[in-house]
Amino acid sequence: MASPNLAPGSPGSPRAPNTPAQMDVGLANILRTRAWASFKHTRMTRQLARQLMPILVRGVPSKDAFGALARAPTPRLLLYGFPGTGKTTMVEEIAKFLDATLVSLTMADIQSVTPFGMEKQLQRIFLEARSKPSSIIFVDDADSLFGPRSGLPFQQHTRLVNRFLADLRSASDTNNPIVIFASDRPYEIDEAVLERLTIRAYVDLPDAEARKRILRTLLEGEPLGDDISIDAIAVSTAGYSVSELIQLVTVAAAYAEWVPFKQIVDSHTRGEVQGGIPLRKTTAAHFRQAMETVRPSRSAEVMKKMAEFCAKSGHRPVPEAK
Repeated sequence: MASPNLAPGSPGSPRAPNTPAQMDVGLANILRTRAWASFKHTRMTRQLARQLMPILVRGVPSKDAFGALARAPTPRLLLYGFPGTGKTTMVEEIAKFLDATLVSLTMADIQSVTPFGMEKQLQRIFLEARSKPSSIIFVDDADSLFGPRSGLPFQQHTRLVNRFLADLRSASDTNNPIVIFASDRPYEIDEAVLERLTIRAYVDLPDAEARKRILRTLLEGEPLGDDISIDAIAVSTAGYSVSELIQLVTVAAAYAEWVPFKQIVDSHTRGEVQGGIPLRKTTAAHFRQAMETVRPSRSAEVMKKMAEFCAKSGHRPVPEAK
């Protein structure tokens, strides 16, 4: 026997009250017209996009929300991982994708010498975010603001945390901004604040396939020697962050540029006439030389603390096979 058709709107279907006939037009336009182009530079970012965007897109105000989504608070997210993995860039891309105003919050934004001045500045930032149709409050380097590295006296730190928690609670359902924290040291964030960040996403270092894509992008237009193998470089750069790969390519190209430049300098020293500097060609030797200068910068202690926090938060990154 064929199963009954219980799709919304069909005869006998259990339609929820106030269920819209179709998705809110504004949200539908966002999902239909904005490609995932800004999330394509690494596999890591695409994976996070699949994990997070269904949640974050519901932070866009929608008068047609119903059921659980109509009652849900706007997302409060922690992006954490080692430095140089692209957390800040990802938040900027999320804001662009959602057409949301990005309101940054750092220690410099709320620094004040007057009593209770920091709390007032924090409240002002929340009010500014709520005045926008759609907004994201972005707390970058969150451990320096809500952790021991803030350098604040205990009482002032406590007042700042309490003010932040009060601002999270006081927003109405219609204009509560999305809140996103980014941190290289999430284990240093105040526990009371951390408990409110119910969605946590680990931004991992790029794996071998991601490194290949990053290297191909970085080396586009770069004259390469016949001995260059992007696959081999990707394998030898296990543990490198995105920013470290960028620096590696820059240093390798600089070493390659130095060879013809030095030839010109030496020829002028000998009194020989030369034309312009010949075009450089970056070789595997230049990359080997660059890798002696640019190395992954994570200590064993920091890696241990990050692994413990990952396990505590339910994320257990599998070490890359050597």
